[in-house]
This record gives sequence, structure tokens and C-alpha cells, in this order.
Amino acid sequence: MAGMSLQSIDTLAFSQSATHSNQRILLSTALKKVENKTGLVFFYKSADIKDIWVADPILINKTNQTVLEELFSMIPFQYTLKGNTVAINKIHRLNPISGIVKDAKGDPIAGASITVKGTAKEPQPDLTADSV
Repeated sequence: MAGMSLQSIDTLAFSQSATHSNQRILLSTALKKVENKTGLVFFYKSADIKDIWVADPILINKTNQTVLEELFSMIPFQYTLKGNTVAINKIHRLNPISGIVKDAKGDPIAGASITVKGTAKEPQPDLTADSV
């Protein structure tokens, strides 16, 4: 088992056993594994999950909610669970925008409006045009 580390922890007080695997697999493979074991159905854009690696999910003694939380905790995706259907969306983070909007003479423009190209986002500047 090259590259794999398995750890087993036995908790006598609760008579449960937990296993943790450090093996990483493709997200698409992990989703198929979860679907087969839980009956959940996943909807996502194939291009979004291509080449995304996650820890191999351990499904023993865990609720579906716990499995999903663990699966998505370290990757830039969000999920919505409704019944047995899970919708997965990639989170697109925009960098914060700050600065001073100035006219051609270099004077600040109070109340200037800007739009982030390719989005409907319009950050609101303060009234003194010190920042947007």
C-alpha cells in the first residue's frame, strides 16, 4: 500500500470504531462512491470538478450531512442538499476592489459608479470618493 496511511482509533466508551485514510482521489470518483453507498444524487458541471482532488471519504458510521461537510470542507465548492439531491457549485471569489476614482485632472469623483467587467457587481463607493 504505497502512499496510503490508514489509522484506526477504537473508542471503548462508545463502542465505535473510526478509520481515517490519507489517500486522495478525484472528486468525481469520490462523488460516485458516495452515490453508491448513500443513495444521494449529485448534480454539477463536469468542467468544474475536473482535476479536483479530495481525501477519500470514509462513509462508516457517518450521516450524509457529515460526509458532505467533510468532502467539501477543503475545496472551493458549495453544495445544497434537498432530499437526496445534492447540487454542487464552484465558488468564484472576486478580489476586493479598493481605490480612488479620479477624473482626468486627478481630482476624486464623489459618488462615482463602477462595474466589475463580466459581472453584475457594482461596488458602492463612499460619498467622499476615498475608496470604492
